[in-house]
Amino acid sequence: MSAHTALYAPPAMYAWDFWLLEHGGQWHLFHLQAPRDEHPESRHQLASVGHAVSSDLENWEPRPTAFEAGPEGAWDDQCIWTGSMFEWQGRFWLLYTARKRGGFLLQKIGLAVSDDLEHWERHRDNPVMTADPRWYQTRPDAGPLKIEDWRDPYLCLVDGRPTALITARTAIPPGTWKLRVIGAHLKEFARMSTPLRLGYPSGKLAGRGCLAFAQSDDMLRWQVKAPLFSPGRYDCLECPQYFVHEGRHYLTFSTLKEWYQRDWAREIGGGQTGMHAYHAASMEGPWEPCNGDGVVLGTESQCYATRMVERAGQWQALSWRFKAEGHAGFCGMIDTPRPVNIDGATLSVAE
Repeated sequence: MSAHTALYAPPAMYAWDFWLLEHGGQWHLFHLQAPRDEHPESRHQLASVGHAVSSDLENWEPRPTAFEAGPEGAWDDQCIWTGSMFEWQGRFWLLYTARKRGGFLLQKIGLAVSDDLEHWERHRDNPVMTADPRWYQTRPDAGPLKIEDWRDPYLCLVDGRPTALITARTAIPPGTWKLRVIGAHLKEFARMSTPLRLGYPSGKLAGRGCLAFAQSDDMLRWQVKAPLFSPGRYDCLECPQYFVHEGRHYLTFSTLKEWYQRDWAREIGGGQTGMHAYHAASMEGPWEPCNGDGVVLGTESQCYATRMVERAGQWQALSWRFKAEGHAGFCGMIDTPRPVNIDGATLSVAE
């Protein structure tokens, strides 16, 4: 693992999942943050959105916290999770993930609007998007685990229409016992919390991670549609991004090695934690893995939630880091940009 000296996080804070927007000759970085004196795993329950600006994507000037959990009793009163934004019709639009106290892992997506990237107004009819049970897993009506993956919206324009790609899971197969669903989630938590090798997930509940697809004409009312991408190979596809390069279409996302479906992990020689990418001739697919196995930055990179940024015709990649030289334990900081090479089915990030 190479040394990276210009890591960024606000003073006394962790920084992880993030999104970027260029405006007025500056880059605006929005990222999840939580107090560094808390345990790293507690950060998810305490997350708010930090803000910083830079002219070069390396030297960041912290700004005041941009967005925090809503007031007690609101649908978003627990924490704010990953989102994205763009400038459209003269305003800045933010889609963000949020959770309610007592809702465990039940996730919904809200909207906020700004005129200056500093002051954000929540939409009065939030949340604007929830998982549609026709295509996506919704939480069991009973049981101890209220789990509904519906997060990390990636906002873009497709043929001029506001479009969102969303981390989700396909619907639970009909006839599946509820206790079996709960058991599958308990095994998933165990895989991520123990150093023991418990094996990759398998069976009909495994590999249901997908990217949901939704579109709007006004940013206020959203039509949730069938998945754009459902490879059947991972349990979750986090922090997605979509872009076009030289006429070819690309999807990137991050996933954990514990989320690999067993047969796919065996086929490519084992799961990898980090950035993955797929390519296609059109947005409709079919999508094929870049580099043969889809892996761009694997476990050894210690990188996650990588974002692709185009500057002066050159693609660059920014990530946040689990670990880095000179940082004991969990790092929780955002890395410097690195050059990206894209050549058809090949996508690589320089060390």
